[in-house]
Amino acid sequence: MLTSLEWHRLSLCDWDGYDRRAAQLLAQLQTYAETTDGPLLPPLTASLFPLPPALHRRLGERWAEPTSRRMATLSLPPPPPRPAGRRLRIGYLSTDFRNHAMGNLLHGLFACHDRQRYEVFAYSLADSPDAVTAVIRSGVDHFALVAAESSEAIAQRIRADGIDVLIDLMGHTHHSRPGVLALRPAPLQLHYLGYPGSLGADWIDGVIADAWLIPPEHEPHYRETVHRLPWGFVSSGPLQHQAAPVSPPPSRESIGLTADAVVYACFNRPEKITPALFTGWLEILRQVPGSLLWIINDEPRVEERLRARLDAAGLEPQRLVFSPKVESAAFGQACALADLLLDTSPYGSGATAVIALAAGLPLLTCPGDSFASRMGASLCAATGLEELICPTPEAYQQRAIALGRQPAELQRLRRHLLTRHSELPLFNTAAWVGHLEALLERLLPVEPKNLDTMDAH
Repeated sequence: MLTSLEWHRLSLCDWDGYDRRAAQLLAQLQTYAETTDGPLLPPLTASLFPLPPALHRRLGERWAEPTSRRMATLSLPPPPPRPAGRRLRIGYLSTDFRNHAMGNLLHGLFACHDRQRYEVFAYSLADSPDAVTAVIRSGVDHFALVAAESSEAIAQRIRADGIDVLIDLMGHTHHSRPGVLALRPAPLQLHYLGYPGSLGADWIDGVIADAWLIPPEHEPHYRETVHRLPWGFVSSGPLQHQAAPVSPPPSRESIGLTADAVVYACFNRPEKITPALFTGWLEILRQVPGSLLWIINDEPRVEERLRARLDAAGLEPQRLVFSPKVESAAFGQACALADLLLDTSPYGSGATAVIALAAGLPLLTCPGDSFASRMGASLCAATGLEELICPTPEAYQQRAIALGRQPAELQRLRRHLLTRHSELPLFNTAAWVGHLEALLERLLPVEPKNLDTMDAH
């Protein structure tokens, strides 16, 4: 398939013939989506490309269909009855209860559940515990390492545990175990956060989102029922080991940034940058004298190609600054060295933007038609920065230029993030979990569904 080749080329910012290649890729993916056989395409990779939303849904369906067929002949024993007065049992399933973007985002969520009403289970599909795992383990009632078990055995364990709602944190991502969910071990199964789009699976009842992430007009692109939270699609606070200050903290000079320059930054992986987007960034630099674009990158070929475009645009080489990846403990402090974080599209920033916003670095974003392109908008809304959500690429560019010419505005945005941090929804995890629990209570039946009929599906 062209997608693997194209992903590799994008990861190197190889944009020769980009429009022609994109058209060819779209045609191949549309043909693939209309078939029922042939090699499967991991749909997560397709999120990097500007595809029609309906095609994104169909790619998810294609990926889910073999699992549904494979598990259709299997069944689970009946669920144990729920004793009167028993707390509702929430199960979380993930391969990322560790030092991973997902684990770093959600580590504090589990401990915030109301233990008078909920009993929390975590099923880990990764047998590589670390400091983040320890934080998550301490926040749940039951933590099970199940990586070595078969999908059927894991589903049986979940059924025996009497889980009322199972929340999948992976979707169609690496190391996921869709067979567990396809066996229907819980009466209510929801997808959350791990995969940017519809799973297209008949064994997922709903997806947890918000109005920015999945607006009502996008619901036809989801097989699942869309359930929206009022305070954004995620809430996260710092890990203890991340919150500790790094001594000495990084300085602009240590990164190669000019002390008094307006610094635009992109901390996303190179494959998320498109030629049109980068051309727009160069125009921003042209319109804001002395400004810099800071990109974190360890690949020499990426730097070579982007510097060639900078030179072709007639801009000085010092206007583009590359630095290697920053250690996680220092990354938040490094974010504070920039003035404005530039989001990417069609695959935007998620966990990285959360860290940046926590450090006081405002995010400028332009949401598109896909889940992956709308995460930044949700994060801006959850920090009270709707003014940085731009309706068009042109508006995005003009807003970046205007802010670069108004350092006082950039400082105002930074102060907003830092002085109001504790009251912003993005960082108030306890309140956010309260909204999640209210949603679950609306969705969960008073008594468990009879899963005997589901086992035949």
